[in-house]
Amino acid sequence: MAQLVAAGGRAEVEVRRSRFLAFLLPCASIAEAGERLDEIRRDHPKATHHVWAWRILAERGQSVLERSDDDGEPGGTAGRPTLQVLQTHDVVRAIAITVRYFGGIKLGAGGLVRAYAAAAQAAVSASTLRPHAPVTRLRIDAPFALLGALESFLDRAAARVLARRFDPDPILIVEVPVEKAAELEAQVRERTGGRARVREEDAAEDSRNARADEPGEGADRDTPADEPGQGTDQDGRPRRA
Repeated sequence: MAQLVAAGGRAEVEVRRSRFLAFLLPCASIAEAGERLDEIRRDHPKATHHVWAWRILAERGQSVLERSDDDGEPGGTAGRPTLQVLQTHDVVRAIAITVRYFGGIKLGAGGLVRAYAAAAQAAVSASTLRPHAPVTRLRIDAPFALLGALESFLDRAAARVLARRFDPDPILIVEVPVEKAAELEAQVRERTGGRARVREEDAAEDSRNARADEPGEGADRDTPADEPGQGTDQDGRPRRA
């Protein structure tokens, strides 16, 4: 069963004087994964590498999007082993980031793979995981006068509001566990005196919204941003001219 990050973790691994600081953080979207990465980069601006891998649920949780990046390390030696740790534990809606401070000793390709895998594993071990319950998405159309009370109720009911829009009345897209969907629909109708309409979110519209969140450019799961042999040494640092 897939697992979510209930509480993120941090760990440190040292290999031949290089420090590897690893983080496992929850993120619900590609955009949020980018925000988490930016935060770590700001916290560690002098690090040699900021390697990452994420796994995000798409299309109502029926499939998993996953990508990784070596951030200048030799291709396949950093991002991929980090991603493989997430796959092994079936962690989703999460990003693993490992910050490396180069210690002056080259580790070789095999050494880098082992180091990044160990760092990611340590971060997973330091985190709290919980099982992921299957979810569905509902669309709620309601009069504007009921919006505040409706959102308060949804918050108490642990329904996650994914989007709000107006056409011209409010439309809420919410995510709820599958087993709670019928109960939530009945409660919304009862609390609004039937003035709010609840239905399953349109799958085609859901897919369009998901694609809209995709960045225009980025590294594929197996395609690091910086391939070896293009001005970098075996540890991914720029070669001197």
